Amino acid sequence: MRSVLPFLLLGLAAGPVLAQRAAVTPDAAALDRLGLKADWSTFIPVQNRQDGVARVQAADENQIFVQTRGGLLVALDAGTGREQWKMKFPVAFSDGFPVGLNEQFVYSVNVAKLYCHQRYTGVLEFEFDLPEAPSAGPVTDGDQLYITFTSGKVACYDLPPSFHTSAEAKKEREERRKRAAEDAKMGAPTGGGLTDQVAARSPGRTFPIIPPPPESERFHVPPSYFDAGFGTGHDQPTYSIAALQTVVPPFYIGGLNKVVSVAMLPSVRQPYTARPEYLTYNQLTPSVAAIPPSMARLFELTNLRPPPFKPKLRWITETRGKVYAEPIYVPESSLSAPRLWISQDGRFLQAVIRDRSESEKAQPAWKLPANTAAGLGGPYSFAKNQALAFLPLTDGQVLALDLFGGTVQAPKYEFRTNVGGLLNRKPIGAADGVYVGGDRSGTARINVKTGDVDWRTDGDVDRIAAVSDNRVFARDRRGNLLLYAKGKADPNTLLARPLGTLPAGDFNVTVANEATDRVLLAADGGLLVSLRESGATANKPKSIVPALLPPEPVAADPNAPKPADPNAPKAADPNAPKPADPNAPKPDEKKPEEKK
Repeated sequence: MRSVLPFLLLGLAAGPVLAQRAAVTPDAAALDRLGLKADWSTFIPVQNRQDGVARVQAADENQIFVQTRGGLLVALDAGTGREQWKMKFPVAFSDGFPVGLNEQFVYSVNVAKLYCHQRYTGVLEFEFDLPEAPSAGPVTDGDQLYITFTSGKVACYDLPPSFHTSAEAKKEREERRKRAAEDAKMGAPTGGGLTDQVAARSPGRTFPIIPPPPESERFHVPPSYFDAGFGTGHDQPTYSIAALQTVVPPFYIGGLNKVVSVAMLPSVRQPYTARPEYLTYNQLTPSVAAIPPSMARLFELTNLRPPPFKPKLRWITETRGKVYAEPIYVPESSLSAPRLWISQDGRFLQAVIRDRSESEKAQPAWKLPANTAAGLGGPYSFAKNQALAFLPLTDGQVLALDLFGGTVQAPKYEFRTNVGGLLNRKPIGAADGVYVGGDRSGTARINVKTGDVDWRTDGDVDRIAAVSDNRVFARDRRGNLLLYAKGKADPNTLLARPLGTLPAGDFNVTVANEATDRVLLAADGGLLVSLRESGATANKPKSIVPALLPPEPVAADPNAPKPADPNAPKAADPNAPKPADPNAPKPDEKKPEEKK
């Protein structure tokens, strides 16, 4: 007993040290000293110790998406932190990829199933079984959906027309609304209710039309049957159970004992008995093969709901290796420009372009000077006719990729910058430059106009948290939040000194806000806090992503020859054979003098 007691005392003493401390909202006084203010704080529901916050994704200045390891997807209002909707995935503790979204819908994946929700209401529009498990989150341009798989394939799915967000689709829907408003003025039904709107989007349940049997196979009922009052009309063939006198077997039509209904089976449980005892004599059962295999299938056949939406596969192509990060979609500028840029596992970069036949295919993979440890950052546009994506490499270099340029033989790089260290963080673009970070490299800012590093932190401050108009927020290896002034750095070493430090080690979920100027602190236990500068005038989060400017159309060369008018008369060819003279004599015909 004496030998056990010291170990028990040692365990009780070490218990509080080993226990994980729960995160709490930072104190208002501590935030005020740093010039910060807590916008809001909320708790994400977690089930147990194995569960926790897995990913926090700031979509834009309006919405934040949070995923837990237990399979919960929660949509929050970015300005207030209020819960908008949530959805529980069927499979928990799976790979939680970032969601793909556009103006109206949000797309998420769980194992090998794709889900589409209305962005602000959470209504499930459709769910779709993918052919295999994805390797990254979905990417959408509003009309198509791009998904990368673990086998290295990239697939493009066409969304239903009602899901399109392109300018042409919006214009068509607006014209349809105007026509409905005009019909309403004339007294016609508008179909503007919620049910009618859903029905208009639904393709409807279509059943195959069964043609009537040929004349030789039709069952002709004698006139005496109708004279007795059993029929529904003269010479009208009836294939419905409504023509039977009773719905309880055995069924008799007059004295002919013709059975044409599947309801004659005594049970819908397997195995099916086609001829029970009371149907021993000359009973015909033509519909036994149409019995569903189970009660679930029977209820499915009698379901009046429309069939779910299913995106249509447009094309699928193979890449050089496995894709771990979400591809970068580029607005279409020309038929020969890339539409999808993919950074693959290893030292390869690949693009998917659209050829003249209006199909899309992957180009040969281009070899990079070093391996990649993070995905492409972008696209970012800082000038017209210029859209860049930034690719960090493991040797400390950052490649600025021209998304509108390049050839099949090699991509076009705008510049190459050596930051140093191991760049294993996704770059974040803001109006003043691109911020990159990684192990042993700290956080650095690259001037996109010159391609040079003009600002950086110490090497242990390697995780960028957020960027505002005046401040840069980064976290060190111990989890502390450090504040930096944007324009203050040593002119010789370009090294910036922090204005203050906020202890935030209890918030152990790394969140990099790529969309707004808010600092998001998340803890594994479910606490989520939004911080901002106290001097900020706007209470609503502000977007930091520069607007992507589409390339301007190339002006026509005034000295270039103009194309010929197809309606203009063609010039006579001097080398063309001359037409025959109609007055000339034929070869066999003699001249008039010779005839005399």
